[in-house]
Amino acid sequence: MSRSSFEPGRHTSALLPLRSITRWGMRYPVAALLIAFFSAVACIGYALHDLGFKTKRADLIDPSADYHRRWISFTENFGDESDMIVVVEGDHPEKIKKVLDDLGPQLEADKQNFAQVLYRTDTDAPELRSKGLQYLSPDELDQIERELSELSQVLKGNWALFNLPAIYRGLRHKIERTSKSKAPESPQILEGIYQQTIIFADSLNKFSQQKSEFSSPWRNMSEIGQELRARSGQEIHLMNDAGTMGFLRVRPVVEENDFSGASKSIVRLRSLLTTLQGRYPDTKLGLTGIPVLEYDEMQQSQQAMLMASIISFAGVGVLLIVGFRGVRHPLMALAMLAVAMAWSLGVATGVVGHLNILSVSFFAILIGLGIDFAIHYLARYLELRHGGEGLQPAVLDTSTSVGAGIITAGITTALAFFCAAFTDFLGVAELGIIAGSGILLCVVAAFLVLPALLALCDRHREPQQLPIPFQGKALKRLTSRHPVLVVILCLAVTGYVGMFGFNVKYDDNLLNLQAEDLESVNVQKRVFDQSDGSLLYAVSLADSPEQARELKREFEKLQGVKRVTELASQLPPYPPDKTMLQVQAINARLAKLPPPNSALRQLVGKTYEADPEKFGLRVEELWEQLQDSTSPVAQAAYAALDQFLDRFDELTLKEQIRLIESYEDRMTADLLGKLHGLKQHSNVEPVAVTDFPESVRSRMVGKSGKWLVQIFPAYEIWDHEPLEKFVNEIRKVDPNVTGTPLQNYEAARQIAHSYRTVAGYALLTVFIVLLLDFHSIKDALLTLLPPLAGGALMMGILGILGVDLNPANLIVLPLVIGIGVDDGVHVVHDFRQQTSNYRMSASTTNAIVLTSLTSMIGFGSMMVASHRGLYSLGLVLVVGVGACLFVSLVMLPALLTLFSRDSRRKHPWKFTDAGRVPAKGGDKHVATPQASRPAASHSIGIEASD
Repeated sequence: MSRSSFEPGRHTSALLPLRSITRWGMRYPVAALLIAFFSAVACIGYALHDLGFKTKRADLIDPSADYHRRWISFTENFGDESDMIVVVEGDHPEKIKKVLDDLGPQLEADKQNFAQVLYRTDTDAPELRSKGLQYLSPDELDQIERELSELSQVLKGNWALFNLPAIYRGLRHKIERTSKSKAPESPQILEGIYQQTIIFADSLNKFSQQKSEFSSPWRNMSEIGQELRARSGQEIHLMNDAGTMGFLRVRPVVEENDFSGASKSIVRLRSLLTTLQGRYPDTKLGLTGIPVLEYDEMQQSQQAMLMASIISFAGVGVLLIVGFRGVRHPLMALAMLAVAMAWSLGVATGVVGHLNILSVSFFAILIGLGIDFAIHYLARYLELRHGGEGLQPAVLDTSTSVGAGIITAGITTALAFFCAAFTDFLGVAELGIIAGSGILLCVVAAFLVLPALLALCDRHREPQQLPIPFQGKALKRLTSRHPVLVVILCLAVTGYVGMFGFNVKYDDNLLNLQAEDLESVNVQKRVFDQSDGSLLYAVSLADSPEQARELKREFEKLQGVKRVTELASQLPPYPPDKTMLQVQAINARLAKLPPPNSALRQLVGKTYEADPEKFGLRVEELWEQLQDSTSPVAQAAYAALDQFLDRFDELTLKEQIRLIESYEDRMTADLLGKLHGLKQHSNVEPVAVTDFPESVRSRMVGKSGKWLVQIFPAYEIWDHEPLEKFVNEIRKVDPNVTGTPLQNYEAARQIAHSYRTVAGYALLTVFIVLLLDFHSIKDALLTLLPPLAGGALMMGILGILGVDLNPANLIVLPLVIGIGVDDGVHVVHDFRQQTSNYRMSASTTNAIVLTSLTSMIGFGSMMVASHRGLYSLGLVLVVGVGACLFVSLVMLPALLTLFSRDSRRKHPWKFTDAGRVPAKGGDKHVATPQASRPAASHSIGIEASD
């Protein structure tokens, strides 16, 4: 065996600060560790007290974006909470309604958890009912006025004129006047009088046969009353057309500092549904809605990230124990990582102030990347100790030798994340700031915590008592002895596999991120399949009811729109200036009505007696008048009167009197009931928004008076293509349309653009840093080979596996750059520190293998998640890190071996205090100071010569 060519004690001025920090940490290890410990505890306490959590997808978006400003304007008017939707499924509509009627009042009573409960539209609000006449057309109001004008004397209190003889005489006079009229509408009016005659005759006929069979003779009044009742007094439950699904919409009361947003309301509602399900076993109750989907996603993410963190931490620890063939040094690495993660929490609290559903993943990122610095540091330390150095010199020389690679790798990786701050997608920017800061803190912890721990734990240990890690000799022999073959094979494999990367698509369907068996997702799918109740709908804001109705008409013309809902259509269709005078006139006529259900004799007085002879005469006069008419309707009226007269003649005088008096009493009470009904609907105050129930009004009219128009799609719009089609179509009607579909569409585009931008910025920034470090374009480009070739391999493997990118796993772009550059930095530094044909040092091999495997465990632990977004993130990152590992251990060393053979054959090197420089007449390239050591900076201990 031969001693490593690294020269202990040699260092450059650029690394003197690291040497000074290391010397202080070894001289005062307890103080260094106490500083690290108490600062970590302080950061954790600070985070527990002040760190907030933002759980909505809207929190990930830059509030200055045009489309998001429209969304914010909408939420300021209507609130930022979407509906939770209870879905009741069953075979019988009445059973479904019973469940809704049972659950609804319970939610209305629980104001701490629920708001704006809506499960039926109750149009019997007193304010609306009292203004029912305002919903009639001017023609209908004219008809009512004409009817009332004929009763003008009666309405003034002269009820003695209201009897059957007077009514039939009035019918005969109207026929005479109308027949003589030359007005064009006279024939139509005449037909109406004939119809009224038939109604009176039929009513009398039925009543004469059976007094319990009274049918109202006031046809027009009945029709108007029915229409008014149809507009009021209805309780229409929210149901699908088939009557197999009922819906209850309710908004959660959200606690701002609750990481799961509406969790309290959702948990309470699910508890109520469980209880209700037991009482109604014939129905099936489910819960969905945007808040529920987000809550379920966050719950899955939290549980999965907790499990992943435990698995990752334990897995990394086990791997380090195996890799370092001991327990003590892996525990040191984990202790350093724990301190750095605690510091990162404090920085996240102070700089950003909160975590979002993306930045919460920084724990796994730091576990996967932060441990790398400890691995490289400890690998070099063990190499030097096995090379014969004592504890203090070995630790000092570790900091000044491997420190250059750690700092460069830390800065480049952190910059790759910091580039995210320049994107427009706020969630990605915040993740980049927190993760980048965490990476730098891991670098600081490596130089503060590790020297102190080594000084305490290894001070009584001889080199032979220290573990000898994995060295990877077979792999090094392959790349050093057959570099041309290795390079050709690697390029062929990378090119072939990389072609499959073109099959990878971007899937922005957020439902595809959820677990496959998630109840809220399955319920949502059934709702869309069996009803028109899509969870996703766009919204347009109108300045007036007229504009809202116009927007509705325009949106309904679009093929991609299934239905449009708004409140403006529930207002009177005619402006007050066209109907208000008529309503006022009707109200005035009905001002002095006697009590309802009054009998005619009560109104006229005891002196009133029925006169059968007079009544019969009036009926015969009308009968004779109709006899001469050729109108079919008149002949029908003639036949009806003839039938009644025949029956009336068969009665005795007493029976005739009783018939007339009974019928007149019923007729009078019936008329008074209808007149009172009209009066109840004749409020002259214009219909206002405040007349509608609060649960409806607050949803459809904003705080600033904006009118909401909801546009529901005709097809499912979770996938990108139908969503884009829907968005483009509705924007033709209103360019300022907003809503959850628009947010999803724009956010998906922005997040994809942001990650691509981050990757571009990161590559450029990393390249500049590498140039500053190496002062060589060739070495900088070689350092970028792992992320570039590894990225191509990763995309190809994903294409072969059929795995698409999505909003959850897009973070692989900056991560692969960071991880790949980290590997490349250490390999190129190792190359620049060797004097002969390049062979990767054992310490570099060991460190890269361990750092890559720890990253794969750290990220691969996410694959335990049932949440498909986190699973795909773990899978993609495992593939990406594995691809970078392959390039770093195989392709890059083989290329460096070829370059070293060629350059050293042409330009032999000599070493000076300034670093590695060409011999006389050679290349003018000068290595950076931190790379000046002729030793193999990452070799582990004493290595046998091959």
